[in-house]
This record gives sequence, C-alpha cells and structure tokens, in this order.
Amino acid sequence: MNDLFSIASELRVMVIDDTHSNLTKIKGTLASENYKHAFANNGEKAFKIIPNFSPNLILKENINE
Repeated sequence: MNDLFSIASELRVMVIDDTHSNLTKIKGTLASENYKHAFANNGEKAFKIIPNFSPNLILKENINE
C-alpha cells in the first residue's frame, strides 16, 4: 500500500487563475505537499497545457456576477 507522500507525488493538479498572488500561494502549498502542478492564467492557455499534463484535478477561480 502506498503512503500518502508517494500518492501525492503521483497526482497532477492544474490551477487556472488570472490573479498572480493566488497562483503564488497555491504553488507554494502544492509544492510543499509534493504535488505535480501546472498553472495557467486563462482558459485558452489551460487548454494547451491539459493534453500533455493530464491533470487529475483542475482548480479554477469562480466569478459570480
């Protein structure tokens, strides 16, 4: 059975947010937990990254207007 550390190192998280400070905070958290991660500041860039990165989880900002 894999321990939590080895499982985290296999998971890939994609983060989409146009606020640089948000990306910086999230990057620090994901890196400290050894998650593989990719970032995009808009959907168009994300769609270019996703096919090669194959994320297990995609996090994006939600705008309620």
